[in-house]
Amino acid sequence: MIDFRPTASWRELVRFGYAPTEPAFSRGDQWNAARYAGWVACKDYDDRRRRKAQGQAKAKGRYKRRPEDTDRNNGIASMLAAGQSWGTIQSITGFSRATMAKIAKRLRNARGRVNSHDCHVPLAE
Repeated sequence: MIDFRPTASWRELVRFGYAPTEPAFSRGDQWNAARYAGWVACKDYDDRRRRKAQGQAKAKGRYKRRPEDTDRNNGIASMLAAGQSWGTIQSITGFSRATMAKIAKRLRNARGRVNSHDCHVPLAE
């Protein structure tokens, strides 16, 4: 009678025919399987990128952004030009700081400043 205790060793299982005598994969087979899995993952990644590029090329010019609300942006720009703080404008209008940052950047660029880092530098005339 075979004893199926959890303490049964691998040799006992092999001896009575309940376990294979050698592992299913050798080290070389495991290495090849890992290389193949890596190749498949890389191929899938490349295929997704290629298909995404195909879809973007096919839809070129078909989709457009949502049009800007020029009245809203002009109102925020006038408040920023008047010197009101961003927190005040945000509490009055309820718009996000990202929207105000976008409009403030446009104002800076319109005044001839490229970015916020050179605001304190006087413009060369």
